Amino acid sequence: MYVDAHLHLYDIAECLQFERTALEQAFCFDSFSFCTSSCSKSEFEYSAEFCSEKNLNAFFSFGVHPQNPTTQELSTLEHLLQTKRLDAIGEIGFDLYDEYFASLLHEQKEVWNIQLELAMQYDVPIIVHLRKSNHLLFTYLKQLKKIKAVIFHSWPSGSVEALSLLKKGVNAYFSVGKALLRGKKSVYDLVRTIEVSRLLTETDAPYMTLLDEPFSIPSDIKKVVAELCRVKQGENRDSKITEDAMSAKIEKNFFSIFNRKDYS
Repeated sequence: MYVDAHLHLYDIAECLQFERTALEQAFCFDSFSFCTSSCSKSEFEYSAEFCSEKNLNAFFSFGVHPQNPTTQELSTLEHLLQTKRLDAIGEIGFDLYDEYFASLLHEQKEVWNIQLELAMQYDVPIIVHLRKSNHLLFTYLKQLKKIKAVIFHSWPSGSVEALSLLKKGVNAYFSVGKALLRGKKSVYDLVRTIEVSRLLTETDAPYMTLLDEPFSIPSDIKKVVAELCRVKQGENRDSKITEDAMSAKIEKNFFSIFNRKDYS
C-alpha cells in the first residue's frame, strides 16, 4: 500500500477547479492511505465529506500554519480534538524563509506553544513544517519528547540533526517527498543514513513540484517510493528490497503512528 503522510486535499481540489471527476481520479487508486492537512474549518469539512463519500483510507490533521500564525482557528482545532475527528495536529512549526515570515516569529512561537500543549493534552502526533528554522527545535526538546510522535514534513536537513533528535529521545519520523526526485543532497543523505523504520513518504500535493509541473497530485507518491527504494538499494549493494517491500515498511510506520494495527 502506498502512503502519503502529508498532502492538502482541499488545495488539490482548488487546483482542479473543484471538478469532482478529476479529484476522484487523483485520489481513487488502489491501496492508498494518506493524511490530509487543513488550516480552516471550511477546508476540513470539505476534505472530510469527500473522503467519507468516497470511502477513502484517509487520516486528518489540522493546524495553524506558521506562514499565517493567527489565533482565530485555534477554537476550531480544539473542537475537532474534543470531538475526536483529528488524527494529528499540523502542519505547525516555524518559517523564516524571508524577511516577512521572519517578522512573524513572535506570533509563530505563540501558536506553536499552544498547539504543542494541545498535542500533549490530547495525546496526538504533530506534523511539523520548518524552513530555515531547524535551530529553534532544540529549544523545545523537553516538550517534543512528550509528544506521541513528531512527523517532520519534507525534512529540510540531512541526517546529523535528524539523528540528534532521535538520540535526545524525540519519537521522530522524517517524511521525504519529491525533493528526492530533484536529487536534493540533504534528502539523499537522510535517506541513506536513517533507518527505514523512521521514514515516511509524502507528496505535499499540490505544492511539491518538479520543473514545469503546475502542481503535484497524490499518485506522484509512486515515484517517490520508487526513488526511495533505489537509493536504499544503492546504500547496500546486497539489498534486494522491492518497491512493494518498501511500501509495506512505510505503511507499517504510518499506521503505527496513528494506532492502526491492520498493516501488512
